[in-house]
Amino acid sequence: EIAAYYAAITALDDQVGRLLRVLQETGRAENTIVVFSSDHGDMLGSHGMRRKRKPHDESARVPGLVRWPARIPRGQQVDTLFSHVDLPPTLLALAGLPVPTQMQGADLSRVARGETAAGPEAVLLGIYVPFAGDAIDEPWRGIVTERYTYARFEGKPWVLFDNRADPAQK
Repeated sequence: EIAAYYAAITALDDQVGRLLRVLQETGRAENTIVVFSSDHGDMLGSHGMRRKRKPHDESARVPGLVRWPARIPRGQQVDTLFSHVDLPPTLLALAGLPVPTQMQGADLSRVARGETAAGPEAVLLGIYVPFAGDAIDEPWRGIVTERYTYARFEGKPWVLFDNRADPAQK
């Protein structure tokens, strides 16, 4: 499974490279926002678990890369909490468009532009229905802060990880 996972990463890397080359060749690289993310990670045997939909970093923490050479500093790395719900307001703001007040998510365009590292105090996690394919026999909800990960299962004990004291979430 790990070899297949790495093969998928390599194939994806190749395709992103092709896309970036075309943007460069067509003169559009400097003023095109490229976002790279994923909907989930994979446990790959960590904690004795497989697949996704788990309240552990291996499953829940995903890459979040934003590239826009004309406006975003190259090589910048931040540990700002970010959720997929933050992507639409952030992209609207980066494009200079108004973010509707009723839109969920945080506008993190200032973080992307290197003006601040301040973001939301917490992001939400959750699996709302059971899924036998990933051995999820009941739903759970969770929250992640800079320091903690908490998840409450419907009929099982909850979990609370202090990610500073226990970065492997054991």
